[in-house]
Amino acid sequence: MIGKNGKWTLELWHDTSFRPVFGAIGSEPILICLLNAVFIEAELPLVKEIVYVNPHQFGDSNNSRETILDILVVDETGRQINVEMQSQSQEGYLERTICYLTRLYSSQYKTGVLYKNLKPALSISFVRFPIWDEKPDVWFERVTFAGIETARSVDALKIINVRVPERASASKGSKPRFYEIGPTQ
Repeated sequence: MIGKNGKWTLELWHDTSFRPVFGAIGSEPILICLLNAVFIEAELPLVKEIVYVNPHQFGDSNNSRETILDILVVDETGRQINVEMQSQSQEGYLERTICYLTRLYSSQYKTGVLYKNLKPALSISFVRFPIWDEKPDVWFERVTFAGIETARSVDALKIINVRVPERASASKGSKPRFYEIGPTQ
């Protein structure tokens, strides 16, 4: 899109620009930086390498829905990471995320695979709307599922929601504000 100043601007809140910038072969370094910025805040192990995976999740039967994730990668440890960009509020967004995540996790279970060998699945959603009203403008949240017998969180499934406010408009004569991604020195 061409901005008021005549220069090209890229609106990353839309799939048509988000996927090519972060989800294309060759853009692994920029996605790794984005993932690690989130993982530092969420206190999760950092990513060193990723491989892009087909984001289509096909149903197991004629009655199952096909879903298409924004970006799906697997890191060097085998963690599956779904990265979603959601600019508009959608009823049931958290429930949809849970469905995508559990399908991703359970897709690993094949004949001969032991449950204990399943790799974690994570879903990271960048949203421009509050999922819960009491949250501040920028927040990280891990939604974990409690184990019934052990009463501890299950590390295999993680949902991380990152609410990012819209960029503030710069007043006349001032420099525009940008949100930095990554650790600061």
